[in-house]
Amino acid sequence: MITLAILYIPDNGRPIKLVSTEDRGLLVAAADAAIRETQQRSHRTAGKDVVLAEIESAEAVRVKTVLLSLIPELRSDRSTAVAVM
Repeated sequence: MITLAILYIPDNGRPIKLVSTEDRGLLVAAADAAIRETQQRSHRTAGKDVVLAEIESAEAVRVKTVLLSLIPELRSDRSTAVAVM
């Protein structure tokens, strides 16, 4: 079972779970957003720091691989491709 949770993280850094859901549509949307964010972070870093860009690129691949294996619905609608640097 995969659950999407909304957390509040106050200044002291200790997360507080506000709500969770198993809504598949929301899970797919959140996973897709997470994949896009890791890819964008990798692209932004590429022009600034080659080593950090490699780390970010590997993280983008890892996030996509894990989420694709856990959420089959992502496989049917893959408009987001991971670029390996």
